[in-house]
Amino acid sequence: MERDRYEKVLSVLEERVEALEAQVAGLLPSVEVALRRRGLSVAALNPLERVILPRPPTSEAIDRYYLDLKRYYFRRVLQEVSERGNLDASAVSALSARWGEAATSRYLRRLAGYRILEAREGNYLFPFPHIHSLGDTLEWFVAQVFGREFASPAAWGVKLRDLRLGGDFDVLVHVEHLLGYVECKSSPPYNVTVHELRQFLDRRRRLGPDFAILLLDTTLRIERNIVENLRWLWREASDQPFEISRLSEGIYFISPDVYLVTSRRSLVYNLGRCLRHRFGVAV
Repeated sequence: MERDRYEKVLSVLEERVEALEAQVAGLLPSVEVALRRRGLSVAALNPLERVILPRPPTSEAIDRYYLDLKRYYFRRVLQEVSERGNLDASAVSALSARWGEAATSRYLRRLAGYRILEAREGNYLFPFPHIHSLGDTLEWFVAQVFGREFASPAAWGVKLRDLRLGGDFDVLVHVEHLLGYVECKSSPPYNVTVHELRQFLDRRRRLGPDFAILLLDTTLRIERNIVENLRWLWREASDQPFEISRLSEGIYFISPDVYLVTSRRSLVYNLGRCLRHRFGVAV
């Protein structure tokens, strides 16, 4: 029984790899070139094992799925599905109470249409027993955003050989000959620990990107949990003053190169707002 389950998972992964190979191949060269110019080499990138994708992952299905992932409530429902696993009637009721009955019902039907969920007699089965969070899927989605919306090659789940510590990066992007680093958090701000924030700053320091983005997929306020903890960590580890400005609702800039981005208004719009600021575009 256990062997059959793993063979089924392997078969699904092989299908996904085959369908996404062309997309991934288009993303690799420019990011790898930017890293090589810094004397760095890639050990691994773009892992698909824990990315939640439609079954089968055809180009048409992935295009529609990408559009759904741009919707904040869709990502929240998918996040809870990945954490809960199979959903019985009580779990569906809990989701409806949290995100609204209409949105929950609509998005559960969408997920069933993608065969990410299997509807059976009022219950929903989640056929990815090895996946327990939205983390890798959010990284994949953010890399897709840079490629699709901003024509900027990106890679997710990047592991570098040459950094002694902190060689794992959620998303790296190559924009106009600049290397950007994006750290993705799907948890609410109060669940992002000081240790995780310290790791983000350490990775930024070791990699030396041209800009770094801490992306928090939330519409909650981040001033008390995230900003104040970063202020304390910044002063602890840097000789530079902690200078922060608010670019717009849910978007902050820490001089000289760090952005804090939430999903208030739109995750995609907010990432574009950071790029416009980085390149001095008047808004």
